[in-house]
Amino acid sequence: MRWTPLLIALLVQAALLLWRLDRLPVWGDEQFTLHVAGLPWREIGEALRRDIHPPLYFAFAKLVGADVVRLRAFSALTVLATTLAFDRIVLAGRSEAVRRWTLAAWALSPAVVLYGRMARSYALQTFVALLAIFLAMRLLEKPSRTRIAGVGAALAALLYTHYLPGLVVGAALAACGIALRRREALWALALAGAAYLPWVAVLAEGVARAADKSVYALSGSWFAELPVRAGYSAVGLFAGEAHTVVTFALSLLACAGLAVALQLGWRREPSALRLFLLVAAVVGFLGGAKWVSFPFMPARLLWLLPWLLVIVVSGAVGLRFARIALGVWLALLGTGQALYVRQEGFLNKGYLVDSRAIAQRVAGVGLVLADATNFDPSALDAALPPGRVLRIANDAAAESALAKAVEAGGVIWHVRAVRDVSAGRIQDEVDQKLEAAGFRKTVTPLLDYSPLDRLLLRAMGDSQPPEHYFVLVELRR
Repeated sequence: MRWTPLLIALLVQAALLLWRLDRLPVWGDEQFTLHVAGLPWREIGEALRRDIHPPLYFAFAKLVGADVVRLRAFSALTVLATTLAFDRIVLAGRSEAVRRWTLAAWALSPAVVLYGRMARSYALQTFVALLAIFLAMRLLEKPSRTRIAGVGAALAALLYTHYLPGLVVGAALAACGIALRRREALWALALAGAAYLPWVAVLAEGVARAADKSVYALSGSWFAELPVRAGYSAVGLFAGEAHTVVTFALSLLACAGLAVALQLGWRREPSALRLFLLVAAVVGFLGGAKWVSFPFMPARLLWLLPWLLVIVVSGAVGLRFARIALGVWLALLGTGQALYVRQEGFLNKGYLVDSRAIAQRVAGVGLVLADATNFDPSALDAALPPGRVLRIANDAAAESALAKAVEAGGVIWHVRAVRDVSAGRIQDEVDQKLEAAGFRKTVTPLLDYSPLDRLLLRAMGDSQPPEHYFVLVELRR
């Protein structure tokens, strides 16, 4: 096996991952990472229990330090380690053509670069899941005590990294163990469970919260929206989350072609791997759909991408005009990288809301009302003095914020999305009631909708979509 394809992939990926790690603003979940990384060791466990997070990634974050660039660099280096492991343990048994095209698609993947540059656990999830699935396949193929221990340790590490992939990989291993009559798989699960006993109560609470959680759905129906989530996940994983109208249309066509290649490649995989990945994909997708709203689905499924890529490429390389088709796909991935660098066409606008810039605009006096139904204001809260930000996420919070704003008078700032998707449209109601109380409103656009966004909003039934996604409303009396 030649080392040149791997070295080229690592160099290209390193350039994409490590360039301008401060390019995107800190967003809400990253702010939580910074908060935990800045706590004393003795307080981290309790903070994670309150927020229902497993501890492994945050232990690394504490060692790295509460600096967003260093934390993002840690994620980037973890992706590079994943690339090395992917090539050595998964692609080593594939043809050279499959290996090269898969490495190229992985290195240029906008999804890998987007989530691999975040101060979150996505990169670590992908690395540990890759090892856990590989070790599980070896155990199912030829069981031994050493392999039982390896799978148990890897699965426990995955659960300590994030609940969703840990539970999903565990479910897939259980299904394979039962279907293939491999009781050694069940022993590995028992070993992982024993290692996870110190944190199992927190896991149970997290699962209970997810089961009771109401997740925003465009259609109002979680079940009816599953096709939307599936489509968004496919585009996000295989073509990226930054698009123009043209690249989005091409991405839909590409995903249709990749689905055909996936089907062809699927038939060539060992039956154990097919069963494992089928269970993992179905349970992971449904679990992610229950856990988060649709814009965050690709992040929750990133750990599946290496396996999906190799199967897609395996199915594609034998087709006529395969080089042309795969080359066009890589060009599309490269376009996604360019849009990422230029911060254009992001489908998930939440990654572009610059809370620190907003904090500079509202510096000085005035309460800041934060639209907590449409974005996470944690980074804004951290950038301003304590007590200045009032989060509006429900009717009670809205009434409390209104009372304090009317009492304070002077200048009130409302940081909000233009399209109010909250129940009862409480963000609109707050502005209207403050205007009725004598406040004069001035709106400053912060983030615009792209032509693609407006086209999609029209397709969703909004005949007059707004020009702006996010605004700063100044209310003065």
